[in-house]
Amino acid sequence: MLPDNPLRGEASVEIGGNAYRLAFDVSAFIIAQKATGKKLQPLVQAFSEDTDDLVSLSALFWAGLQKAHKVTMAESEELMSVAGIGKVRSVIAEALAAALGVKAEDGDTSDPLTPGETPGTG
Repeated sequence: MLPDNPLRGEASVEIGGNAYRLAFDVSAFIIAQKATGKKLQPLVQAFSEDTDDLVSLSALFWAGLQKAHKVTMAESEELMSVAGIGKVRSVIAEALAAALGVKAEDGDTSDPLTPGETPGTG
């Protein structure tokens, strides 16, 4: 697997001895929006502010995987179970921050999309 391109909203995570790459491009955001029925800013805010919102977490993880790994929602949820929610949240936050053009601190899962900013997708 080639190295991640953070300018394209990419981040990788190892789960069960396998490497998985998340990529948040326009397609991934559309997939996540369709899965949740939420627009981009509310979806990212739900991920950032409500750590109990497993629906947004799951949709973002699944959508982020689609470019490199054509897994089903059920398969991505199984990967989440193996990896653990904390690890999944961390890699999503890293990839979202890269995709939206903001700097993420290690372990920072705060809102990467603040009001008034225009999101980009790398």
